[in-house]
Amino acid sequence: MAWRSGVPTAMVYQQKLQVDFSSLIKQLHCTLTGKEKMSHNALEANKVFDLLQEEKWERALKEAQKNPALVRDLYLVEGFYDGKITSHVNALHMAGALGAPANVIQVLSNVYPPAAIESDKKYGRNPLHIAVMAGANIETISALLRADVKAARQQDNNGRVPLHYACKDQKNSESTTRLLLRAYPEGALVADESGFLALHVACRYGKSINVIRMLIRASPDSLMMKTKKGNDPMSCARGNKCGMTEETMGILQRFLEEIRDRNER
Repeated sequence: MAWRSGVPTAMVYQQKLQVDFSSLIKQLHCTLTGKEKMSHNALEANKVFDLLQEEKWERALKEAQKNPALVRDLYLVEGFYDGKITSHVNALHMAGALGAPANVIQVLSNVYPPAAIESDKKYGRNPLHIAVMAGANIETISALLRADVKAARQQDNNGRVPLHYACKDQKNSESTTRLLLRAYPEGALVADESGFLALHVACRYGKSINVIRMLIRASPDSLMMKTKKGNDPMSCARGNKCGMTEETMGILQRFLEEIRDRNER
């Protein structure tokens, strides 16, 4: 699967239109589906999602506490990914895509704790995956990790942990990478279905030298590891389209030489 596909709608439209989340997420249409769901009429089924989309946080929380099924159940959201691809998601997925405040994440996860590690039906991503992909702020990411730190370890249908996505987009801060590595240091060694580690991704997409350093410190041997197509991180850096600086390339080369020297001793 290509790296550019399957992006939460909120992020795509924000990049294209530079407008706030509330005006664009209203395009999503939520409908209750599945025989296993509790019985709700259409208005009731959509109430928490509608309030989240409008960023009416306190009202959304009151509605969720009044009716926990609206947090527990998965709902069909048309255009959740890329404004085109439909998936079944829960309220925490939606809150993550919107970059909801930390207290919203906390209350929703308290209403139904398993929601924090539940996967959407299209790509198998949990709310932390979604929040990272959407470039949510560090408070939102922290709140999702507090809800259930195991979310940092979960791989989606493409074999990617949230750290992979943090290393792709420039809008994700260095703090997000640091937080995810602290929550799951072994994430630096997780390869996706194409053999990409987080370091391969960071090099391919021109992440900062500070992010590169963090990943190498977490797993020095990752500098030597290759994707299924035979590309090591240096190859990814040389071929990236984001303009990896000469300084970063030089630092990568020095790290690589140090690892090779250590392994030869």
